[in-house]
Amino acid sequence: MTIGFSDLTSKKRVPDRVARKSAKPIYSLMSFGDGYESRVSLGTNSLEETYVLSFTNRPIEEIDSIAQFLDERSSIKNFQLTLPDNTVTLDGEKDITVYVKDYSRTYFNTEIASITVTLYREYNEADDAAGLTLVSAPYSVNEGSTLTVNVTSIGVEPQNLYWQLTDTTVFDVPILAGIFALSGTTESGTGQFDITPAADSTTEGPEVFTLSITSGGFGNLELASTTVTVQDTSRGPEFIRITDGNGIDLSLTYVQEPSTTFIYVESESSDYDVLYWTISGPSPATHFEETFGSFSMIGNVFSREGTITLNVKEIEGNTSDITYTLFIHKDSTTGPVQDNITVVITPNTYYLLVDSPGGTSANAYYFAQNKTYTVYFDTGFVNPGIYYWTIEDAATSVDFSATQGTFSTTGNTTLASGQFDLTTEVQLLAEPKNFTLRIKTGGYGGTVVDTAPITVSTSETGIYVPFNTEETIESGVYANGAIGIARYTPIPLVEEAIISVESGVTTNSKLSVVRYGVEFGAPEDEHNLESGVSSQADLLVIRYSPAYINQEDSLNISSGVNSSSRSLNLIRY
Repeated sequence: MTIGFSDLTSKKRVPDRVARKSAKPIYSLMSFGDGYESRVSLGTNSLEETYVLSFTNRPIEEIDSIAQFLDERSSIKNFQLTLPDNTVTLDGEKDITVYVKDYSRTYFNTEIASITVTLYREYNEADDAAGLTLVSAPYSVNEGSTLTVNVTSIGVEPQNLYWQLTDTTVFDVPILAGIFALSGTTESGTGQFDITPAADSTTEGPEVFTLSITSGGFGNLELASTTVTVQDTSRGPEFIRITDGNGIDLSLTYVQEPSTTFIYVESESSDYDVLYWTISGPSPATHFEETFGSFSMIGNVFSREGTITLNVKEIEGNTSDITYTLFIHKDSTTGPVQDNITVVITPNTYYLLVDSPGGTSANAYYFAQNKTYTVYFDTGFVNPGIYYWTIEDAATSVDFSATQGTFSTTGNTTLASGQFDLTTEVQLLAEPKNFTLRIKTGGYGGTVVDTAPITVSTSETGIYVPFNTEETIESGVYANGAIGIARYTPIPLVEEAIISVESGVTTNSKLSVVRYGVEFGAPEDEHNLESGVSSQADLLVIRYSPAYINQEDSLNISSGVNSSSRSLNLIRY
């Protein structure tokens, strides 16, 4: 162990064998009269340390070099002083930061001289600040093993200290707290205690606990803290299994050609970070891009997850289901089988919004405000399961009472059906609002399997979009009102596609044409207009159709239809 410092030439200057250290407590004194006083330590490091080093009868060149170094440092530049230390460091030395205020030099002759210097210690982040140090922290220990915690201190008086583990129970560590002695001196103290985790048989993975050291009792002034990681050495039975991605065992899945599907594998208490898969069945290379392979298991020995990607080809003209078996292997594609799943390829898999269970496709929805509607959904050749619905661009409690939700299908793999309700809110709309309904698998951000537009109307009688008053239908239609034409549809259509306007309607006539999709009934005798139909009241024509039908095929009024004093209204549902 060498005491000293390096001069300007980086040469280590070692003082005489006798070096003197002085330490003086720094505190504030408060007097209260009658002899009562109170002392309070000042600052983080409450000791003022000084070191007196002598270099006696040295060659004049060495003394000159030391003096030049001290002059250059003066009292404003710090430097490192090496001291002996056996408490923390392994090499028996430590460096502290010091500065010089004064020194004295003695001249004997032109060849020999001496110098004595007084150095003052300055604490900074690079030094050993006053306080407690947990040696080699943070810690890691195996179940059933003993961890010995060594503690060193600077500026802490010898005393009994308290240690405690939190974030754990006696089932993990039987003894969670204890007392140990910090011995030595205020300038340098040491202590130690043991922690022994329980050797349980539960496979739970690594567990991290908090260790704290306090003074004056448990939960009092904290002097130091760190973490203790208990490594789980117990091992339960090994499981390698195929799941639905949510931890539930899976034995059958349907996939449609062509498509990409994912097979999820989970393991417990397994050392395997790579597993293998193979496909068995009638000519698998005909239907799969790859028929064997390997995949990674991500995690640790206690819990791992992996994914197999199956790319299914399209086979022209195939109309029947084809069944295969997928195997999970250890070691290689010919290694021990751990689990398997039946994979059924079908060209008939479908997801479909319908107007009723097992009914026809629902291409679009037309809703009025402040109403509740039931939406139906069918699947074919898919296991019954949970689905997610969302309404894009809609606000909850503004447009709809809810803009997302879940529902389940019931039935069998050939046909399963489900349903859910949508409730519109009242906004006093000035014009229609259009939204998109999406059905998804795997979550609200999952794969979209079907979609349909939704239009919310301003009222139950449709959405009115006025046309130019100059437009007419066939000749011979007369009324005393103005012409008005309107439609209800989530998809904009050109005006010419909605109604054909002919000459012969006077400028003071009124014609209203409305199309909407709410399911209202219509009087049978109002489905047709023939020549010579007349009325003193409004003429109302209503037609209901849930699907899009050419307006040119439906809004046709023969000549001679007239209403002498009322408006003519054509309404199509």
